[in-house]
Amino acid sequence: GHISYPRTSSQQLPSTINYKEILQALSKLSKYKKLAEELLVEEKLVPKQGKKRDPAHPAIYPTTELPKELPRTHKKIFDLVCRRFMSVFAKPAVRETIRITICVDEYKFVTSGRRTIEKNWYKFYGPYAKFEEHILPKLEKDAKINVLEVELLEKETSPPDRYSPASIIKKLEQLNLGTKATRAEIVQTLFKRSYIEGRSIKVTKLGEGVVETLEKNCPSILSERLTKEFDEKMEAIREGKLKKEEVIEEAKAVLTKIMRNFRKKETEMGKELAKALKEAERVRSRLGVCPNCGSHLKVVYSRKTRKRFCGCEGYPKCTVSFPLPQFGDIIPLNRECNECELPMITVRAKGRRPFNMCVNHKCPSKASWGKKKSSANP
Repeated sequence: GHISYPRTSSQQLPSTINYKEILQALSKLSKYKKLAEELLVEEKLVPKQGKKRDPAHPAIYPTTELPKELPRTHKKIFDLVCRRFMSVFAKPAVRETIRITICVDEYKFVTSGRRTIEKNWYKFYGPYAKFEEHILPKLEKDAKINVLEVELLEKETSPPDRYSPASIIKKLEQLNLGTKATRAEIVQTLFKRSYIEGRSIKVTKLGEGVVETLEKNCPSILSERLTKEFDEKMEAIREGKLKKEEVIEEAKAVLTKIMRNFRKKETEMGKELAKALKEAERVRSRLGVCPNCGSHLKVVYSRKTRKRFCGCEGYPKCTVSFPLPQFGDIIPLNRECNECELPMITVRAKGRRPFNMCVNHKCPSKASWGKKKSSANP
């Protein structure tokens, strides 16, 4: 392979790895030639070791087997691994921080600036080393400055950002839930089961229903402490600190107790989950607001043809309807068309590029749809 075993959170490179040989191999690639040669002139190569250890695997590093051609995404990952590897042998970067206090009558205003004096390892890490450069003008102590303008700003505290797939995996790692090999798979499963959605992750109605049902009837299944405890014990087995048989017997006893309670409330939980699923499907099918009666427009399937269309929840009092594509998934964009102010949707189909459209088949934005572009004769 072009890199070492990737499923590790280790930040340490053992001395058994031939650092020089790897750098010599990287110097054959024009992209890394100058950087690798700069390190190879050093008498001794000593990597900066991180805190995280993995008894089974070292930190990820490039091997001497260089790739000839890689897909775009693979190329980016390989570049990150190579630059990270080289940067740990470089000198520390030198940064300067300046703090200025400006006194206006009895009020004090503070500002700070930061700049890089010597790049050192930043240079090796390339585009992955992103640090703010906020350069302030040169000032002397006790210097007088002119106040050009006074602006009074009124602000409110903002809620924390939603999790992204990457940040939620990082949070799982901080909480010590799951393993480095399973965390990404856990998040992917939540997406596949429609418990969560979006790049800026939102919990779906189905996800809310599942959690509420389990919290009410079988809270032990949601126990963060229990999950963390068994993850730690599995790690201890791998390190030889605990015996596998003892942990398995303990797990059997705990899980048997949980399952007994689960089965007692199985019917009741099933009804609650079915209700949550129905509500989730109802919300998911909604596309926007009806222009006629103000009710919800939703995806409806014809009983006769089984074809789908956009119809009003107020039917039969409101008969507003619009045709929909008969392929792919219909996803509401929760915004209106700039042309006709009707709901916008995204259509996603396997093997096709996703596209956005207005539900209104007579919308001016679709005037050119289905028309071939004419070209001038030579």
